[in-house]
Amino acid sequence: MSSSPIIRLEGLEKTYDLGAIKVHALRGVSLDIQAGSYVAIMGPSGSGKSTMLNLLGCLDRPSAGAYYLGGEDVSKMDDDQLSAVRGKRLGFIFQSYNLIDQLSVIENIHVPLFYQGRDMNECFDHCVKLAELVGLGHRLHHRPKELSGGQQQRVAIARSLVNDPLMILADEPTGNLDSATGTEILNLLDKLNAEGKTIVLVTHGEEVAERAHRVLHMKDGAIDHEIHQRTLQHVVEELEHDSVDEPPVL
Repeated sequence: MSSSPIIRLEGLEKTYDLGAIKVHALRGVSLDIQAGSYVAIMGPSGSGKSTMLNLLGCLDRPSAGAYYLGGEDVSKMDDDQLSAVRGKRLGFIFQSYNLIDQLSVIENIHVPLFYQGRDMNECFDHCVKLAELVGLGHRLHHRPKELSGGQQQRVAIARSLVNDPLMILADEPTGNLDSATGTEILNLLDKLNAEGKTIVLVTHGEEVAERAHRVLHMKDGAIDHEIHQRTLQHVVEELEHDSVDEPPVL
C-alpha cells in the first residue's frame, strides 16, 4: 500500500441546522485510509455512518474540518467541482442499485462516462469488458426489470468501475439480496479489493463487515473504536509459518 493515504479526514464535523435544534451528525472525525484498503463502517441508527459516507462520496460538504481525497482538499469545493470529483474519482454501489429502468445493462454501465461527455461508441468495448467481469456479458441489452436483484447489483458494481475510480463507496450493498446472492456480491468485492481497489462500505451486517480488513464502529457522530482484522496475506503467512514450525509427522 502507498505510504500516502488516499483519504485523510482532519477534525471533520457536520451539523444540520433545524432552526431551534442543531443536530451534530459528525463530531471532529480524524481518519486516514490507505490506498488498497477494505474498510467497513458500522454503528446504530443516528451514529453518523451515513453522514460519513455522504461526505466521503462528495455528496455533501462538512461544516468544519478538512477532507483530502488523493491529496486534494475537496471539503471547500463548490457543487460543480464536487460533481466532477464524483464523476471521475469515485464509484458508488447502493442498496437499491439505482439503475435507470429505461436503459440496458451496457447503457447503465456507461452512465458515469455519459456525464463526462464520452460517447457510447468510444467506450463500448470498455463497458463490455466490465459487464463480462461481473458475469453479465450475455445480458448486455437486457433492462433492469429483466434481471434478478443480484444481477442488478452486478451491473451497479460494473458501473462503479467504469471511470477507474480512486475508491468504491458501497451503502449496504447486500441489503436487498438473499444470503446466497449476497455472498456472491461480497466475493466479487473481495476480488476487486485483491486487485487493488480501495473499498469503503457501510453495513449493519457482521458477516459483511468480516470481509473488511478494518472495521470502524461509530457512535454519537464519532469513531467509538475500530478493529483491524486479518488480511488474506496475514492468513497465508500464518499458515506458512505454522507449516515450518510443526514437526514432521512420523
